[in-house]
Order: sequence, then C-alpha cells, then structure tokens
Amino acid sequence: MKSKCPNYTRAIADNLAAFAFEDIPGEVVDRTKLILLDTLGALLAASSPRYSAARIIIDFVKAQGGEPQAGIIGRDFKTSAVNAALANGTMGHALDFDDFGGYGHPTVTLFPALLALGESVGSSGRDLLEAYVVGCEIGLALQHATKYNQ
Repeated sequence: MKSKCPNYTRAIADNLAAFAFEDIPGEVVDRTKLILLDTLGALLAASSPRYSAARIIIDFVKAQGGEPQAGIIGRDFKTSAVNAALANGTMGHALDFDDFGGYGHPTVTLFPALLALGESVGSSGRDLLEAYVVGCEIGLALQHATKYNQ
C-alpha cells in the first residue's frame, strides 16, 4: 500500500541541496552572528570550574579519552568531536541562558555540534554560519512536517 503521507524528507533534502550561503539575507547573517556570539559567551561563562555541570562533564569527557579533534570552550585540551560537542552542549544549557527560536532551543544544540565538527574538519566561520542556518531551517521544517506546532 502506498503511503498517503507527503515525502517531507525528500522535499527538505532537495531544498537544502540547492541551498547556498548567498541565499541567506544579510539581516539573517547579522542576527546569526549575534546569536552565535551570545551562545559563545554563555558557554564561556558556564565553563567555569565553580559550576558543577562543567566539572562533571569535563571529568566525564577526559575519562572517555578520544582523538584530539576539537576543543572545549574554556579548557586547554582537545578531545573527539563528539565529546567536545557533548561537553560544550552541556555547558551551554548549564546556566539556562540558551535562546528560544521557532522551535525549542536551537542554538545550544546546533552550535556546539557544528563548532566541534567544523574544527575537526577545518571549516571556516562562513561554513559554520551557513550550517547553522541550514540546521535551523531543518528544525523548522521538521516541526511543520510533524505538526508539532498544531
């Protein structure tokens, strides 16, 4: 039996495959830079050893080891991209200063993962910004496709 549901995955993938940095309006680029800078500040503040979340996640990540691919904000060591994303994401939530977008808290989940992956493969800031916008677009598309907002 053929599904009566639209193929949202294909539609999202097709739209994103055609996406280019030049498609991002200038005001979105400017706003995104502020959002990422704000999140970086929250991560840096939360990285203080005086916060238990930072101590716990750093101890955990150090115990896991891993190839030194990406750094952890406020620390002087590198770990695997996965562990760096986990640690930075955890610290991003620690002080509860994360943003609120069209769906949940997109930046505190996207930014640490993109930062770690980007560092591990040598991406540029422009690549990071483009990937962040694409990630937000995917989140919103999935929200609408699953009718989460209704």
